[in-house]
Amino acid sequence: MLAAYLIAHQHQHPGDYKSHDLLRAMKPCATFGLMFSRARIKFIEFLPPLHKDFVFRYPEKMTDIRPPDLDEACRVIKEILKDIHLVFKMKGFDISQAVEAL
Repeated sequence: MLAAYLIAHQHQHPGDYKSHDLLRAMKPCATFGLMFSRARIKFIEFLPPLHKDFVFRYPEKMTDIRPPDLDEACRVIKEILKDIHLVFKMKGFDISQAVEAL
């Protein structure tokens, strides 16, 4: 979702969104008007080390970490998606129309 936002805004540095580093993808989003609350930033900051260590690919690596409660994680992700959708709408970008054009 962060990559899609950057691509839609023609972000000039694909390395920011072509990795599993969500923090690296999140930072330039502010340049294009998408900013997150501290709680959402904290959630996004939690994920990159896990992606880099392939924790989600190899669940046996999760023994030393405490992931957020699943319901809470889903709620935060839904809020992030709503934030992105709202900023797109404010900028006049119709996601539904873009999807139909695919």
